[in-house]
Amino acid sequence: MKMAWLLCATLFVGAGCSSGEKRNDEPDQLKPVTPQLPAATSLDDAEHTGLKDLRATRLGVASPDRLVLAGDWLWAKLDDGRVARIDPTALKVESYVETGYDDLPACLTVGVHQDDIWVCAGENQVTRIDSATAKAEEPVEMSYLGDETRFPSVGDRLWAIAADGETLVGRSEPGSDDAVEIDLGGICTDVNGTGRTVWLACPTDGRVLAVDIDKKRVVADLRLDDPRQVAVSDDEVWVGTAAGVVSLDPESSKVTGLYDVSPGLGGAIWATGDTVWVRSEDPFLTQIDPASRRVVRVVEAPDLPSGGDVVSDGTSVWVSAYDDGTVVRLPAG
Repeated sequence: MKMAWLLCATLFVGAGCSSGEKRNDEPDQLKPVTPQLPAATSLDDAEHTGLKDLRATRLGVASPDRLVLAGDWLWAKLDDGRVARIDPTALKVESYVETGYDDLPACLTVGVHQDDIWVCAGENQVTRIDSATAKAEEPVEMSYLGDETRFPSVGDRLWAIAADGETLVGRSEPGSDDAVEIDLGGICTDVNGTGRTVWLACPTDGRVLAVDIDKKRVVADLRLDDPRQVAVSDDEVWVGTAAGVVSLDPESSKVTGLYDVSPGLGGAIWATGDTVWVRSEDPFLTQIDPASRRVVRVVEAPDLPSGGDVVSDGTSVWVSAYDDGTVVRLPAG
C-alpha cells in the first residue's frame, strides 16, 4: 500500500512552572472527555451493489490519490508530483500540471482556497494552480505535515498542520507573512473545518480536537481510538476511528452515531448535510444517510483493492484507487 510521508515522532510533554495563580484573562484548563460510544450501525441492512450495477465509469491514470473539485474540473494529485485536470463528466484527462516536484517521497496534500488549487510540491513547499487556466506558479515555502491529506479553507484562511505536528497554522494564502499559529498540545495529522471551527484528528494521543479560530485555542478535546480522518459538514463532524466512523454534534461535541465501517490508513470521508461517503479498502465505498442514521448503500469493487479518496458534488461521486491506477465516477443517488 502506498502511503504519504509517515509521521515518526515521540511526544514529550513537560510541565512549566508558575506562581500557581490563574490570571483573569486565562481560559480554564480544558479537560479531555472520553465519550461513551453507542452500538455501531451495521452495514448488513444496506443495499449492497457493485460498480457494474451502477454503470460506473472508469478512468485509468497513474497513481491517483487525493481529489478536489475546483472550477469546472476534477483534480487528482498523482504520485509522480503532477496534478491531473480531469473532465468530471466525460472522465477524461484534459491536461497534466507540473508542480515543480517529482521526487520521492511522494507528497499528496491538496486543497482549494479562493477558487484555486494549492498542492504540496515537496517538503514544506506548495504550489498554486489557477483553476481556470491550469497554470502553476513557482512553489513557495509553507510548513506542513506530510501526513496531512488536505489543506482546508476556513474563515478566509488556508489551514495546515505545521511540520512539527503540534501547531495549527492559518494564512490568507501560502507564502504570506500573516500566519495565525495555534498550539495543539499534541501531535495531529488531519484537519478539516467549516464556519469558525477547525477539527483535527490526532492518532498519536487518541484525540479529536476542535479549535475556535477566532479565540485561537482548543475548545473541545475528545478521546477516541486511533482517529485518522476528519470530515465536516454544516451539521456534523465525521471521524474515522478504529471503532468505525463516529459522528459528532459540532456545537456540543457529543457523539451522535457510530457506523461499522472504518477508512483505515488509506481511506477518506466526504461529508455534506445530505450524504456521507466513506472510502475504505473493503468495502470500496459506503454511503450513510445522516438524517435517518442509516447506512443506505455499500459499493463493492473487489478488483480495486487499494485505498484512495472520495469527493462529490451531490449529483456524482468520484473515487480514486491509487495502487490500481483508477478514478471511478458513479451517480450519487
